[in-house]
Formats: sequence, structure tokens, C-alpha cells
Amino acid sequence: MLYELGLVATLASLTEQIGRQHPSIACVFRDDGEPKAVPQDVEVVFFQIARELINNVLKHAQATRLVVDTRAVGGELVLSVTDDGAGFDAQTLTEPVVGVGGFGLYSVRERLDHLDGRMEIDSRLGVGTTIRVRGSLV
Repeated sequence: MLYELGLVATLASLTEQIGRQHPSIACVFRDDGEPKAVPQDVEVVFFQIARELINNVLKHAQATRLVVDTRAVGGELVLSVTDDGAGFDAQTLTEPVVGVGGFGLYSVRERLDHLDGRMEIDSRLGVGTTIRVRGSLV
């Protein structure tokens, strides 16, 4: 699906599928509607990252709402995954922490390094988390 329809349509479908599989979580997909000429290698990495971030929400966040958002901002693709779950202390994730979710975020950073991309984490205990990843559209 990714190769035929592109990243945005594939993420929309994935979000809808997660919502059907996990009816206790309201799953929403948003896109800014702007064209995104995303190189295929970037699409693959961003899809893998989105899947990892969504899985982290399902495993760890105890969330009731999940929002996946894609935007084109200043020549960059911006993917955000937001939940209203338990949150965590993002400063503790500087190294892989096997068994508590840290390894997944560490691997996201590793994947982004190969694209000269970056990840921003905004998480508050008891409020939820937004993880935003950015990569060049060129």
C-alpha cells in the first residue's frame, strides 16, 4: 500500500485499522492537505517510525485518544503522534532501555539520523505525549 498510495494514505489507513482493533482508543488521522513529494526511502522510514510510535502508545500509554498528524512545513515532512495517556520523563531516554519502551524511541532516533531528521518529545506525566519527527522533503 505504501508504494502504491504513498505515505499519507497509508498512515490514514493504519490509523483507521488501529481504531478498529482497539475500540477503547479514539484514533484520529489528520493531514494538512498540502502536497508532499516524499522520497520513497523517507516514506519507508517514516512509516516504520509511525508504526513504532503507535505501538508504544498501545503498549505503554494507557491512552483513550491517539492522533496521527502529517504536515509539510518549510520543506520538511512533519509527523506527529499524540496521545492523552500516562506520559513519561523523556529525559530518561538518552540510552536504550530494553523492556520499558526506551529501545523503540532510541531506534526511531537512529533511523532519523540516517535521514538527517530529528525527533522532539513533549511528554507530561498524567497528561500525555506528543512525539514529532521531521525529515526533509527534498
